[in-house]
Amino acid sequence: MLKNILNEVNLLSKITKSFDVYGMHCKSCETAIEEEIKSLNGIFNVQASHNKSNVIT
Repeated sequence: MLKNILNEVNLLSKITKSFDVYGMHCKSCETAIEEEIKSLNGIFNVQASHNKSNVIT
């Protein structure tokens, strides 16, 4: 039971990571990357920027 509770707390914890992503040229690139990353388990928010060449999750 405690293990399940700790797993839930861990999933609900907010951790923000920034990744450099080179080769994005437009909004379509941003959207494609955001959709792919959002499909991963445990990812709730994604913001890609072709201007800054990064992705923040």
